[in-house]
Amino acid sequence: MNNDASNLKYPEMLEYSWVKDMDRVKAQSKFVSSAGRGLQPASEMPKVPINLLLTVMKDAMTRPEVMAAYGSAPVDGQIPPRENHLLIWFNEYLRHKYGTVPDPVMWIGTPLRRLANGFYENLDDPNLILNLLARRAVTEDDGVDYEQ
Repeated sequence: MNNDASNLKYPEMLEYSWVKDMDRVKAQSKFVSSAGRGLQPASEMPKVPINLLLTVMKDAMTRPEVMAAYGSAPVDGQIPPRENHLLIWFNEYLRHKYGTVPDPVMWIGTPLRRLANGFYENLDDPNLILNLLARRAVTEDDGVDYEQ
């Protein structure tokens, strides 16, 4: 995805700090493309440490427009086009900021939608932690501080 202002379907999104920060984040990108590597079996994909997952989710939760987009439809409903566009851009921002090996962004959508719709109280909710750890792609805390 080519993320520059000319690709913004909704120009009012330029007001969000993370959109303004996209060029800097892309210049320091941790994104690793999977192009040319082909599909990897699930058993060979690196697991996402839960502390990385929670850091990325915390980043999303500090942005009201992102949480409003996640909460714009029920968990099993269709997110409206404008909000969907915002989330696509935000996910791209997160992939450049936090990297893709392992890729935490692919695992945050449903938990954030559930948070935005009141299924969980906050990131410390024991049910959220249990549900995240129940995923085969998520592993225990690796002790690394992913805050940036």
